[in-house]
Amino acid sequence: MPLGVPVGFGPGYIVLDGDPVPLPKGVEVRISKLKRLCGALRVVASFVALEQQILLVKTRSESV
Repeated sequence: MPLGVPVGFGPGYIVLDGDPVPLPKGVEVRISKLKRLCGALRVVASFVALEQQILLVKTRSESV
C-alpha cells in the first residue's frame, strides 16, 4: 500500500508498524521473571486439574 492512502481506522484499532520502542532498563528483567512465573503457575494449575480429575474418578468408582 503506498504512503498517503487514507484508511478507515477507528479508536478501537491497534496499529503496529513493526518498529517496537526499546524497553527501559530493568523492564526486560521483570518481563522475563514474569514469564517464568506464568510458566510455573501453568504447571501448578495443570497439576491441580489433574488431581481434581483423579479425585472425581475415585469418588465415582467408590460410589458404584
